Amino acid sequence: MAAVAAAVKVVQLQLVEEVVVVVVVVVVVVVVVVVVVVVVVVVVVVVVVVVVVVAVVAVVVVVVEVKCSSYSSSNISSRSSSSSSSSSSSSSSSSSSSSSSSSSSNSSSSSSSSRSRSSSK
Repeated sequence: MAAVAAAVKVVQLQLVEEVVVVVVVVVVVVVVVVVVVVVVVVVVVVVVVVVVVVAVVAVVVVVVEVKCSSYSSSNISSRSSSSSSSSSSSSSSSSSSSSSSSSSSNSSSSSSSSRSRSSSK
């Protein structure tokens, strides 16, 4: 009987050891799976953050380019209108000067004509 009891105890110990090994293996597998899932989630989050940052930077660059080009075109049109206005003013002043010169010449001619009439009398 004692030998049978000893054999049963040995078998029980072996079963307990096998169960412990199986439980340890299952726990290790679960931990590895959890770690892999966490790593995958972290990688996905990092990729999403990078994509969002790149999109935001692209939008900012496009907005800055649009604003710069609009400012540049308005600046060019302002310069062009200023140049046109200055050219028109210069032309007007030249026309005024020519008119005044013509008036002066008419007055001089009129004065000389009246002198010659008075001297002929």
